[in-house]
Amino acid sequence: MDPAANFHTLHKHEEEIRANNLAAIERTPVLRDHWAIVAEAMNVIHAFAREHEHQSDDELTLQFLGIRLFNAGAASIKLALSGYYQKAFDQVRDVLETGFLLDYLATYPEKIAEWKAADKKARIAHFGPGVIRTALDKRDGYTSGARKAIYDLISEAARMRLIVGLPWSPMPTSSARLVHFLTREN
Repeated sequence: MDPAANFHTLHKHEEEIRANNLAAIERTPVLRDHWAIVAEAMNVIHAFAREHEHQSDDELTLQFLGIRLFNAGAASIKLALSGYYQKAFDQVRDVLETGFLLDYLATYPEKIAEWKAADKKARIAHFGPGVIRTALDKRDGYTSGARKAIYDLISEAARMRLIVGLPWSPMPTSSARLVHFLTREN
């Protein structure tokens, strides 16, 4: 038996799930709208990160973060369409964190050099996700904690603790499965 046969079978199953998920998107207006928004967001990120000619080292740093943002977005799409929802949410959390960091560094460009030079301890202390969210909330005058609530929801979904509370969840089955396609619970 071919040692990679199981990988071929897994890939075939992933592609079946992908086709089912794409069909669900196509037949559901709100999902089609979200899909179009994500596609346009990816186009904008790509244009800035790959096609724009940077004018400074700091701008290049932001472009590298844009590449990270694009890659995490693309990975989350690939994983979600293939049924790996938990790992897709890991990537969505990275999209959110990276997006917040880009927003912060674009607002406070004098912090780019500090962020680049920071060791792990300093980076967490001065540029960790909570620090960045708090700074953005302060900048925008937000007091509701919505950024943290969204971050917490995505973090919990990545841990699969709140998947039942999400409007879309893996198809229920009587036996454990590694990969599922989406079904509407209500």
